Amino acid sequence: MAQLLFCLLAENIITDSATNNTSIINVIENISVNAELPVNFPLMQLVISWERETPMGNAEPLSFRIRIRYQSGNFFGRDFRIDAPIPADKDRIKSIVRMEGIPLNETGKMEFLIEKESANGRWIIVKTIPLNIQSTATPTVAS
Repeated sequence: MAQLLFCLLAENIITDSATNNTSIINVIENISVNAELPVNFPLMQLVISWERETPMGNAEPLSFRIRIRYQSGNFFGRDFRIDAPIPADKDRIKSIVRMEGIPLNETGKMEFLIEKESANGRWIIVKTIPLNIQSTATPTVAS
């Protein structure tokens, strides 16, 4: 089973087609919005790098998913599932996951759970990326 090397949440991730080098622009650790919640975040991208555990020569299966958990413990309505086997001639892969319109429902800690599917079909959390959400808006009061 592949091992997670790194993952980062950013506004923009660019991979150079000639070199396969990746530029990660505006890493996201905190979001402060000047609006009442909920609001939709226009675009977040997650870059995830995996390394094979088995010797090269055969493709190594890899299925993972991203789940989003809010401060309240509730989950975002859908998971982002990726099936990305590592090719037989590669020792690593990078996946870039674009997530548009993620609702920011509440202030506090929002977590991106990176889960890998094990050989027996169970999902194992391999990384949790915390994201702090703050709203600086003054709540409106109905009169």
